[in-house]
Amino acid sequence: MATTTLGVLGWGVFIVAGLLLFLFEIYWFNEWWGGAGIVVAVFVPPIAAFFPFIFLALEGLSLVYLGVWAVGLAGVGLAAWAGYE
Repeated sequence: MATTTLGVLGWGVFIVAGLLLFLFEIYWFNEWWGGAGIVVAVFVPPIAAFFPFIFLALEGLSLVYLGVWAVGLAGVGLAAWAGYE
């Protein structure tokens, strides 16, 4: 686990980005399907793996979504890099 400041920062960035992406998914499922979309988004987590493809098909490319995703990956990279120090 991350014991350095850099590692904690990396994991923190990753967790915040993940929560933002989850909220993004819940919001859009609510827009598309109403209340049933919220239930699906919350209680069927494996759909999160397919959400980017669903969103791309229905709404087109979203630079905000991809940007938050990239920030999350950078956080994981930062935490991993901190582990090698």
